[in-house]
Amino acid sequence: MKKLLLRYPVISFFVLVLLWSSLIWKFVLPLFNIPSGTDWFWLGECAPGLAAIFLTWLTGNGVFQLIKPITYWRVNPFYYYLVIILMAFFYLSAIGATALQGKSIPSLASLYSDVYFSFLGLKFYGPWMIPILTVLYFFCEEIGWRGYALPKLMQRYDVFTASIIIGIAWSLFHIPLMNFSVLLAHPLFFVLYLFYTIISSLFLSWLYLNTGGSLLLVSLSHAIDDTYGAFSPTIISSLGQGESGTVIFMRFLAFLPIFVLLFRQRHNVHNKLFAIKNRGAVL
Repeated sequence: MKKLLLRYPVISFFVLVLLWSSLIWKFVLPLFNIPSGTDWFWLGECAPGLAAIFLTWLTGNGVFQLIKPITYWRVNPFYYYLVIILMAFFYLSAIGATALQGKSIPSLASLYSDVYFSFLGLKFYGPWMIPILTVLYFFCEEIGWRGYALPKLMQRYDVFTASIIIGIAWSLFHIPLMNFSVLLAHPLFFVLYLFYTIISSLFLSWLYLNTGGSLLLVSLSHAIDDTYGAFSPTIISSLGQGESGTVIFMRFLAFLPIFVLLFRQRHNVHNKLFAIKNRGAVL
């Protein structure tokens, strides 16, 4: 088994992620009547991070090297600005699209007057959710998707193709959280969600490569994105995951220049990946 895992590290990673998350979300939590909104939910959400740590430990490559990118905060301030501005744009455009459709827009305060987010008994209000979610998404997801899978996939594929593969796996990872009655009645909703996830994967890969492997900034982007996505019912689809078609289209238009750059440079980014590996060896 160990030889098989070492021979096919990326396939092993995807299989472990999908098996572990499905086991937790679809069998363990329902078996003990545990609501998915509790802290136990993160046992499934952390499948990518746990799989990456396990496989890295198994190969003896050093788990510390895998975790170290959370300390890579010294990047061009432009990228911090870009992440904050883009996420604000998506949130405001979602509200605008909802208003144009004649629907009411509840505020966060009215929806979550007592607490916005809680973890391990600690309560986080408003913007204070973002730091804790950044750390959670780093350890639970980003050291897996971008820290482990992306560099290994880029040993065989260009970054554009590698990002699409991760986007597909990322979508499958969330299937246990979806409303199956809606999914069966409207399977095209999953196609829309798949497109949304691939868009996010391409952007985060671009961000990862252009910030010297800063999984801290990638996790921050992931956290801000999910903060407005998870706490704004005006833009959550009936599938239980993702955004409305209108918002996804606006997201695609906003990211389009980045996608064009990433596609044009897809065969010339290995120097950046090499620099990221060297950065990890030096720091």
